[in-house]
Order: sequence, then C-alpha cells, then structure tokens
Amino acid sequence: MQSDNMYEINNDPRLLNKYIDCNVYYENEGRFGLYKKKGVAFDPYRMKFGKHPDHLYISIHDRIGKVKNEAKRLNTKLARDIKSNPVRAKQRMSEVVAVILSEPRSEVLEDMKDTIDIIVDEYLSSPDVLKNLTRIYVKDYSTQLHLTNVMLFCLGYANEAGYNNDDMKLFGLMGLLHDVGKVDIPDEILSAPRKLSNDEFETIKKHPRRGWQMLKECNFDHTIPTCALEHHERLDGSGYPEGKKSVELSDYSKAMSIVDVYEALTTWRPYKDPMIPKQALKLMVQEVDDNKLDGHIFKEFVHCVVGLTDKNDTIQSLRYR
Repeated sequence: MQSDNMYEINNDPRLLNKYIDCNVYYENEGRFGLYKKKGVAFDPYRMKFGKHPDHLYISIHDRIGKVKNEAKRLNTKLARDIKSNPVRAKQRMSEVVAVILSEPRSEVLEDMKDTIDIIVDEYLSSPDVLKNLTRIYVKDYSTQLHLTNVMLFCLGYANEAGYNNDDMKLFGLMGLLHDVGKVDIPDEILSAPRKLSNDEFETIKKHPRRGWQMLKECNFDHTIPTCALEHHERLDGSGYPEGKKSVELSDYSKAMSIVDVYEALTTWRPYKDPMIPKQALKLMVQEVDDNKLDGHIFKEFVHCVVGLTDKNDTIQSLRYR
C-alpha cells in the first residue's frame, strides 16, 4: 500500500474505538502492516496503557466513508433543528461544512447537495427560516462559518431575484463551495489579526483557481467551478486571478462577488469589527459607481438584505444604478 492511500488517525486510546469497523495499519520503514482487522476490538492492555505505535493509519477508502457518514449524521440533526432551534441549526451547517472540507474529494464534496436540499426544502415550507438563520451573530471566524453565511445570503438573493427552486439550490451550493480552494491555505494566514504581507496575499489569491480545479472533478453543474474561479473578479478587470471583465463573467459570478463582499464587511474578522448593514451597503455603492460590482444585481441584493434583516431604513439613503 502507498502512503497516498492511507490516512493517519489519532492514536489516543480514548478515540480509537471509533475505528473498530476499519482495518488499522502501522508503518515501518515506509511499508504498512496490518495492526488490527476490521471488526476486531483493540487490545485492552494496549488501550489501558497507551501501548500503541506512534503512528496508526486507516485506508483513504475507510476515511472517506467515515467522513460521509458523519456528514449524513449532522445533516439528520440539521433537518431536526432547522425550524425549532435556528442557533443550533446554524452550528450544524458549519459542522457539516467543516467535516466535508476535512476530506475535500469529489465524492465527499458532492454531499453538500444534501445540506442545500434540507435548507431550501424547509425554507419553501417556512419562509422565515432564512431570516432566522441570518440574524444569528457569531463572533468567530472560520472558512466554514463564512461559507455558511454566504450560502444563506445566496439563498436570500436567489429568492429575491425570482430563481426557481432548482436554480436556488444551485446558487446556494455555489455559496457553500465558492471558497473550497482555501483548504490548502494555512490557518495562520486565513486568521491573521493584521494586514497580510504581499507574499501572504499572493498565497490567498491562489484559492479561486485551486477551488476551480477541485470542483471541476466533481459531478456538479459547470457553473459551480466557474463561480469558484471568478468570485474575486471585478467588472473593470481589476480582480483576480485572471483579470476578467464584465462581458467575460457569468451573472452567477457577479452575484457571488456581491454576496461575498457583503458577508466579509458585516461579519467579525480577527483584524476588524463588523459593519452594520447600512454602512456596508453604502461602501458597496462606491464599488458599483467604480464599475467593480454590477449595479442591477446589487439593487436586487439590497432588497434581499432588507428582507433578511428587517432594516427597512437601509435603502432610504442609498444611491445605486
């Protein structure tokens, strides 16, 4: 067996029992040997005194199966909590995203569809669901929380723009996956409580192309990897990674740019406090005037924000094309 086909597990005796249903391997001079057969319990003496090899492994096949099962378990809890306990439901969403991003292979990423189905189907039967979820404020920053927030705003925008159910689910899925390329970026860069160095920012700028590479291997509509690639582009060509201009960008990508910017402005980050919606939208008006963000899509998004936040004064002093 090659190391690329193996996944190292935590050999803490308190955690090993969850691998009883797997073949477990040890490594010796680059070769893997069977340490414990599937279905066989770990040796009680070794468990009690921690007498295990320093490095234990399961196959990638078993690893993927465990991640998929955990995502399924969390989605079941999400379906139970989404109407009765919005705070817990939003936590479940972030947990699902975190679990799936821990093993971002095509067969795992595709399970994000199940999460979107649960949220949209519940929204269709109870429209207040989205409003309740977007109102929940968490002073935390993680890629999974950002993706969860963006997904919720994507669904709100899709509803405001009159998307049908299938397109609404598609755009919500884009929100959950648009930053998947960040899985390769170190946390010390993503969560830095300071301005990034030029080299660090160049590292950040690689994530759209990496996300596109990952998502094009999945059984997704082609618009999903395209949106991951283009969500940091701007209409005037000043964005990245390819400097595309308006005519080269899909409407999905233009809308995702707006949602992504708004979420970043209105949520807490290690290096800044959140803006209130009105303040963030005023700042974005300038981006529209500078031909960076699409004015028509922005107008629809403003109405989406009003609907989700009940900030009816938000529009009053805004000027947009």
